[in-house]
Order: sequence, then C-alpha cells, then structure tokens
Amino acid sequence: MTNRYVELLSGESWELVSTNFGDWLLSRIGNNSAGWSEGDTVQLEDGKKLVCFKIPDKHNVCIKLFEEWAHSLARVYAIEEFNKIVFPKNEYIPIQLPVVVPKNAPPWLR
Repeated sequence: MTNRYVELLSGESWELVSTNFGDWLLSRIGNNSAGWSEGDTVQLEDGKKLVCFKIPDKHNVCIKLFEEWAHSLARVYAIEEFNKIVFPKNEYIPIQLPVVVPKNAPPWLR
C-alpha cells in the first residue's frame, strides 16, 4: 500500500478531492480503474490539512500520476516513505510517523 497526501481546501471533503482525482485520471489516461481508500488526515503546523490516499501498489500508473495531479492543483502534497511524510517541493520538514507495532491476529483471522 502506498500513501499519498494532498492539501484539502476549506469547504472540501475527501470524497470531493477523491472524485476530482478520479476524473483527472479519466481525462489523462482514458480510464480510472484504479482504486484507493481514505487514510488518516494530517494537520500541518500552519493549519493546512492533508488528506491521505491509500493506493494499492498494483496501481503503479495511478501512484506515478498522483504527484502530477497534485502539482497541477497548485496544492501542498506529500509522499509517505520509510515511516515519514516527505514533501517533494520541500515546503515543510518531513513528519516522522509513529511506529506501528503489529498485533497478533485473533484466531478466527489466522
């Protein structure tokens, strides 16, 4: 799973931004068969809010085009790498994410 983040403007919802990305993909590559889900929202020190797109690794084209789409919107965007949220345009200092300790699955899930 790959996590990508993009700035959420006032009055917008994750669903609206997600639809915008899907429509942009459709116009750009002729399909938007890729899927993604909503991840955790990140609040920056200056009050900006970033919403997370959790994109399965199998949707490589979608992942590669995410930065182009976010850049075309002239918004802050970020990429999760090695347990940090990094900003390709270096607007902010990378954010260290907490280490997630895996929990044992209950017996009925094994």
